[in-house]
Amino acid sequence: MLNAFYELLDRLDRAQSRTLFRVVATIVGLVAVGSAFGLTLSGSGDFLPEAYRQNLMSSTALALAAVIGIVWLNRTLTAIGFLLLGIPVSLILQNTRQPQWAKMTLGIIGLAILFTFSLQLLRLLFNLSWRPLAVARLVVDEAIRLKIALIFIVAVLIFIPLLAATLDPTEALRYRIQTFLSYGTGTSYGLLAVMTLFLSTATVAFEQREKTIFQVISKPVSRLEYLLGKWIGVMGLNAVLLLLVSGSIFWFIQYMRTLPAQDIYDRLAVSEQVLTARVGVRPSFDVDFDAIRQQVDEIVTLNLEVEDTPTVRSEIGKRLITEATTKALTVDPGEFKDFLFENVKPLSRTIIRTATPGESIELDDPVTTILDIEVWDENEEHAYSPGVHFIPENTGDDNRNASIRILPEENQKAADYGISTGERLRIRYFPANSLTLRFKINSGNNDPGVHFPITIGVADTPFFEVREVALIQTQTMLIPAGAVGRDGKITIRIINGDIQTQTGIPAAIKFPPDGLEIMYKVSSFEPNYFRAMLIDWLKLGFLAMLGICAATFASFPVACLLAFVVYFGAQTGPFLADSIQYYRTIDIQTQQTVWIKLLISTIAKSVYFVLQGFQQVRPTERLIDGRNIPWSDVFSVFLTITLLWTGVTGLIGWVVFRSRQLAIYSGHS
Repeated sequence: MLNAFYELLDRLDRAQSRTLFRVVATIVGLVAVGSAFGLTLSGSGDFLPEAYRQNLMSSTALALAAVIGIVWLNRTLTAIGFLLLGIPVSLILQNTRQPQWAKMTLGIIGLAILFTFSLQLLRLLFNLSWRPLAVARLVVDEAIRLKIALIFIVAVLIFIPLLAATLDPTEALRYRIQTFLSYGTGTSYGLLAVMTLFLSTATVAFEQREKTIFQVISKPVSRLEYLLGKWIGVMGLNAVLLLLVSGSIFWFIQYMRTLPAQDIYDRLAVSEQVLTARVGVRPSFDVDFDAIRQQVDEIVTLNLEVEDTPTVRSEIGKRLITEATTKALTVDPGEFKDFLFENVKPLSRTIIRTATPGESIELDDPVTTILDIEVWDENEEHAYSPGVHFIPENTGDDNRNASIRILPEENQKAADYGISTGERLRIRYFPANSLTLRFKINSGNNDPGVHFPITIGVADTPFFEVREVALIQTQTMLIPAGAVGRDGKITIRIINGDIQTQTGIPAAIKFPPDGLEIMYKVSSFEPNYFRAMLIDWLKLGFLAMLGICAATFASFPVACLLAFVVYFGAQTGPFLADSIQYYRTIDIQTQQTVWIKLLISTIAKSVYFVLQGFQQVRPTERLIDGRNIPWSDVFSVFLTITLLWTGVTGLIGWVVFRSRQLAIYSGHS
């Protein structure tokens, strides 16, 4: 009975390889995709997934590519099998009023189909005539056979649809997107990292244990080519899985950004604080270092108990600088303080248009406020003012392009100069691109039940806002990008109290050193997301080589243990750095060195020094916070982690492996 079933599968596989079958299947698939596209355009596709309808063009392009690829890579029957399994389950869940779980089922089926297609494409790529690629192809086949690797592959494919189905629809949209982005990218990377360590150690250790390595090494494949092929195979599988997972996360986020927000501030937070790429700038302070040095000299000279050494002077100087910074970041009750931010360069656009008084000039993008539009003559000799020379129109409407209406010449109130007919205007504007002021306030004992009324505005402009702020909580406020001067400077004025009611709490407010920051947009979310995923893939490359290197001289359990110890040491780098600062090696009572603590501290510092680069760039945290990940960070990771760390680790593995007696496996006596 079982043999007959296998024979039937073999016949079906041969049938789907025939040209006639491929042509017919392609036509059927294209008709199905075209029908879904047409029904959606006509408004009759309500039964189709909402995510598909919201991302119609990209979803249709993806479906067309998938249909053609699946058919011509002989995966048609596999896709049909997944659909026959998933669609009935999804319909049952839909009829039992479980729409989220129905969508999750369809998402899992879709990822499974795309995975089989991508895996076959990877196998074809590894068919090229290069010996390491032959080894890499064996790694891909082995990953499907190994139960450990297969468990993680299935977990990765299931997790994203499961996470999407469990989001709370009543929560603010920006928090839902941040939650999905955080858990989606972070957990997926964690699963891929663990799978990479298991697979890379197993693919070398198991072949030595089972003696199948002789089938490869006995061929004209050098040991260097063998190790390189293993690494390429693991990295190829990681690329396929990361592409599928990150693609599904990105596709679902594009759908989520079209969902209704709670209010206009929630919508602005999505576009200006989450799905963006920003750079942060902290206020500039003029620290009088000459005065600091003079104070240090006085303290050392007058206080006989203070030892005059370079270390002591440095510690005193740091303390005085901290005190000066704290004072500069403190606002007394009823007072105000101006904070200067420099090198603020938000994205802007410049157009040149011919003016006709009484008519409007339409800009190419939406604009948030009237402060976000600057009008000059073409040579930038005269600046024209809103309300005097022109009237901004449609500002604050994200769905319409802004425009400026040139006032008739007789209505322009400026006595010296005005906008005349035919004059060429240089219009600089900030396209719906607000600055974000991030701030955190401390006061007294930081009672969480106390709320401080403060006024925040831009100095020398009519823009200000009164806020009731909680203590020790990071909060945000949108500032018009047009308030930045042409020299890249902006001065934020913070008043300790409500300027409208002249009331406040009689206590000073303090900003911590990282508690006041202006963030401005320098790029968009899409390229930022791509760079984040690229960094994750490069970091997985080091883990793959780490596992391979460990398996060249150790058995599978020992190699796994070694690889995971290094991985967790690298992951806990920031925590280790903070702990080292507060770990004392001198006994408080006896003032003597505790040698065991000194040994622990030395080991911890060495581990942190070697592995600190692994966690210096944390792309997931930056994505959640809407911070820019520059290409310089990608190149830094490539140079340090890929070329240096991965290269040195691979070199160590090759030196050990080339002198290794393959007939001896360290896991056996």
